[in-house]
Amino acid sequence: MQYGRILRRATIFVADAERSAAFYIKAFGMSVYSDQQIDLPEGSPVTLGAMDAPRPGRFITVKGMHPLIGMIGLISIDGDVEDRLADGRLGIGNVVLVIEVEDIEQVSTAIEEAGGRVVRILHDATNTAGPGGEKIPSRRLFAHDPDGYVLELFEPV
Repeated sequence: MQYGRILRRATIFVADAERSAAFYIKAFGMSVYSDQQIDLPEGSPVTLGAMDAPRPGRFITVKGMHPLIGMIGLISIDGDVEDRLADGRLGIGNVVLVIEVEDIEQVSTAIEEAGGRVVRILHDATNTAGPGGEKIPSRRLFAHDPDGYVLELFEPV
């Protein structure tokens, strides 16, 4: 069945796909959708920097409760790869993963236990999350996953 224009998965490059998958599974209760060894060919549009030869890696996709929507792809490449997040600043090319949760306090604790870091504590806010794009009251916090990706977590109230 086709659904039209929907975002099924966002894929991010990580240092260790297995470690990152374990983080999203423990912190958010996600599960593994697929796990495969990959070989990024020379000149692939998904390579990081110039490559002289194909590079092996791993591609794990985790998913939430929906069978097809809201997946996160985690790609790690064997060997040295440039760390674009080394200076800790956000800018063009960075990613923020926005995740709706049912119990934000429990998830906040799970993030820390799973190797992430809460960087802005829980606060009251509004998020654009209604079916028509309206803002809804929520509780929100910001965190980093083990690779430094920004997570915006919100719980509708």
